[in-house]
Amino acid sequence: PDAIDGRRLPIDEALLLWLSEKERTGTASTTMRNYDALKRQILAHAADKGYHSLGQLTEDRVYEMVIGWTGAAVTNAQRLTRLREFFNFAIQRKWIQHNPAMAIDPPKVVRQQADPYSPDEEQKITAMLEMWTGLINSKRGNWSLRPSTFRCLIHVLEDTGLRISDAMRVRPEILEPTVSGVGAKTTMRQMKNDRDVTVFLRPATVKELSEVPRISHRYVFMEECAQEDDRDTFKEHIHTQATTVYDVLQMIGQLAGVPDCRAHRFRHSFAVRKLIGGMALEDVSKLLGHDSIKTTERYYAKWSKARQQRLESLVMQQWTEGGVIPVLRSGAAEEEGQEPAGKKDSTPVN
Repeated sequence: PDAIDGRRLPIDEALLLWLSEKERTGTASTTMRNYDALKRQILAHAADKGYHSLGQLTEDRVYEMVIGWTGAAVTNAQRLTRLREFFNFAIQRKWIQHNPAMAIDPPKVVRQQADPYSPDEEQKITAMLEMWTGLINSKRGNWSLRPSTFRCLIHVLEDTGLRISDAMRVRPEILEPTVSGVGAKTTMRQMKNDRDVTVFLRPATVKELSEVPRISHRYVFMEECAQEDDRDTFKEHIHTQATTVYDVLQMIGQLAGVPDCRAHRFRHSFAVRKLIGGMALEDVSKLLGHDSIKTTERYYAKWSKARQQRLESLVMQQWTEGGVIPVLRSGAAEEEGQEPAGKKDSTPVN
């Protein structure tokens, strides 16, 4: 490769060599699709502008291409990262001397606050799941005639806070009793970050899991995968299966009047309930299977702060009741010629 005249190297050949190296090093097939999509964008822009060789991709021309990208900020930030990888590969092969994409700042990605379901929305979803209208029955797919199984999947999401890709793999065969003997627990490897997470299910949900009709012999909530040992193939299979759940929830949301009805919001609701209920942020982070507590803080800081305010209020109440904070009795106020505190026996002194 060192003998190649990099600046005259056709752009499509440079991209092909880069993607071949990615495949050689074992890049996952899902990631390869993202790289291939970037390749098509580069080639389309180059064809539109009349660029043919790698040397023609100067900083100004690469910048012109990047600012023309449409889509979400996080998507364009990821595209820019991959574009930089391509040019770094070209530098390592000594085709070019510097990276023309390094001077481009990535778009600012604004992290949206986690949005749990409100109690009213949860009631509407529950009511619609009980009705399971003819419109849902008419939908093609494995869920059309299995309302009890779909309700059970929702209960698993509510109990565990798992992502849908993990919740769909929960089945009675992988459960074990809790130490207290109430309900069950399971430790499973998460699909997203390849980390183990331990979750707990209520007794009623465990009973449901053993009774509802299964989608397949092996799984309660999804079809079996012919190549389950191939992790990339299995991830793609689960993604396809999760799409059917998304479609049904979207339909339920439309019928129930709940916007943005999707499985991941049950995960947010799970986390918020735990925090408001008094569970430590560190423990919620473990239940969610986050890589770092910083991730939990980023998404749930709002409710963590509300929990701290609640704890402060409880502490202050105990201090008042225990006499740590003095109170002024009504009788004492009258003796000193002050106005009585009203019908209450005592009034806190600020």
